[in-house]
Amino acid sequence: MKIAPLFFYLSFLLVSNFGYTQYKEPIDTSNIPFRDELEKEFERRLLKPEAIKDLFVNENASLEFEKSYKLKNEEFKKLIKKGIFIEDKKYKPFVDQLFLKIKKANPDFDLNRTKVLLAISEEFNAYNIGEEIIVLNLSLIGKFENQYQLAFVISHELAHQKLDHVLTSMKNYAVKTNSKDFIDKVSGVEKQKYNKNNSASLLLKKFVYNSKSDSRQKEQQADSLGFVLFSKAFPNYKDESVKSLQILGNLDKEKDSLTSQDFARFFETPNQVFKKEWLKINALENYKYQKGNLFWEVDSLRTHPDCETRILLLKKEFSLQDLDKKNTDKEYQNIISETEEEYVYGLYFLKEYGKSLYNTLLSYKKNTGIDLFYKKMILENLIQIREARNKYTLSKYLETENPKFSKSYNQFLSLIRNLRKQELNEIISYYETQ
Repeated sequence: MKIAPLFFYLSFLLVSNFGYTQYKEPIDTSNIPFRDELEKEFERRLLKPEAIKDLFVNENASLEFEKSYKLKNEEFKKLIKKGIFIEDKKYKPFVDQLFLKIKKANPDFDLNRTKVLLAISEEFNAYNIGEEIIVLNLSLIGKFENQYQLAFVISHELAHQKLDHVLTSMKNYAVKTNSKDFIDKVSGVEKQKYNKNNSASLLLKKFVYNSKSDSRQKEQQADSLGFVLFSKAFPNYKDESVKSLQILGNLDKEKDSLTSQDFARFFETPNQVFKKEWLKINALENYKYQKGNLFWEVDSLRTHPDCETRILLLKKEFSLQDLDKKNTDKEYQNIISETEEEYVYGLYFLKEYGKSLYNTLLSYKKNTGIDLFYKKMILENLIQIREARNKYTLSKYLETENPKFSKSYNQFLSLIRNLRKQELNEIISYYETQ
């Protein structure tokens, strides 16, 4: 089944006879003129080749930077063409209002060319790409308790831009990898007769650690400058910056899970009994774990340092405290009231059918009153999964079991793969009648 633009599909589903009429306005991903204009504006902002050459003394470093810069920009333009950046009538005015408050409160910082983009994404994230553009993923907005926590994240990304961290990092990488010292070390490794692999690993490890250390420093700089921007705009809510980082630090932790009883509820039909063997996780039995020390501890290489460390530094620098009570924000809660539904739709739009289905099941488990919406989402994702299985392309849309995933998610992944063709067809037929 070919995916229709999300706007039209949502319009059909949510404003039709399915009864879910309280959903006010679907996300519009079909705005082609917006995409075209965004791509043109992005092109206008890019550095010209002659400007790049002026940044470097070393010609090879200049060529390295130009190659990386071009690749970054091409990837961003692919995202524009894919339609993940949107001009949403509900979120865009609210985010623009927050940005305007920050901008007006900080006249000493030139933010006139800065553009804040909203994106559909599976990641709870915000980022600065350079070119005075920051991106705020819709999935992140629903994770905060109030507008002030979101405003601190926006301020943090604005700080990255004002400190020019993206281009600085790319420039430093190009200079370092083309320095005489680095080239000599690589050359020395190549000339070795023994322990060449070990020496290469140590050299790479040292380079990566230094790069990540630099990245950690940049995050802390962005926290500090971001707090300055934020506190000027919202002087009575300074401690919300701490709460914002606390929430960010817990985003990767699964807040809920599916039990065997939940799976039985969702996948048993009047004509088909739920089978416990569907939940058997076969893939992990032969999982090939990394052995040896070639790859070092992943946690020590995170782009963002641990949020607890960042919180301690921010508290110390600005004498901040943990919040004793929540700052209620009815306006914000009204705006984010449908983010769970929009998140599973966003995943569906991105063709992440496995993740969309899993998150649909999690939301369906804890939400009442919108059963028809989630049942329809279960059906649409199962149809796409069946089509992918028939075309032997399931791995494109469904992740493989992995020890880093939760038991609940691994059981879900195994269940989908363990279902026989006729069993999957029966479940789909059941949801078609709901």
